[in-house]
Amino acid sequence: MGQPSEPINLRETGAEVRLFPRERWSALRPVAMALLVRTRAARAEVPGVPLFETSPNFVPNHQVPQIEARTTFREACQVLSARAVCDFVLLEGGRPSRFVMGKELAEVAVGKADGNPNVLDGYLQTEVGRLIRQFGQTVTMPIGNVEPNTEDVSLREKGATILAVRSVEQDLGWYLGDNNILANLTRRIVYICKLDHRNYDPDHGTCGVCPYPIIRTDWE
Repeated sequence: MGQPSEPINLRETGAEVRLFPRERWSALRPVAMALLVRTRAARAEVPGVPLFETSPNFVPNHQVPQIEARTTFREACQVLSARAVCDFVLLEGGRPSRFVMGKELAEVAVGKADGNPNVLDGYLQTEVGRLIRQFGQTVTMPIGNVEPNTEDVSLREKGATILAVRSVEQDLGWYLGDNNILANLTRRIVYICKLDHRNYDPDHGTCGVCPYPIIRTDWE
């Protein structure tokens, strides 16, 4: 097992964390996320501090990929894999349109292909915006807007889900009111073949290790 690299100081939590190999970080991620949520929740009690600095449900803009609707589903999968996240914001005409739950989208595509790699490959060649319309809105959530000085408590009371946090000058990030989406955002989608080989990329509908088709999805 590799040695940890130089420490990274997480300013928000005040904790010092070292970079570990991916398999060890996967086990540590829930602990780190819980610490970050508790830290932000404590800071949220301080009056007059902007939402994006206090809310445990705030995610900076750079952590959520934004993908144009004209991008193929294959290219979208590659972006998510490279960024090690499972969700993204769909752009139409350069503007945010819907929040897409990537794991659910992949699951529907693989399920409808039913073990036929040609069908899955057809989905992968389709523009992701068109594919979402074909599968219905069950794999997406609408996006609202909120100003950065909004109180976190008021958003929770209203049951807010996905909100773009915007100031006059810039887009700051996203308020993810659904805690399941928040917790799963930084998980990577895995595509599994008939022999249980795990792939980070659906390729052309077949496994990258053996010739068998992709038949289900998972994440890590």
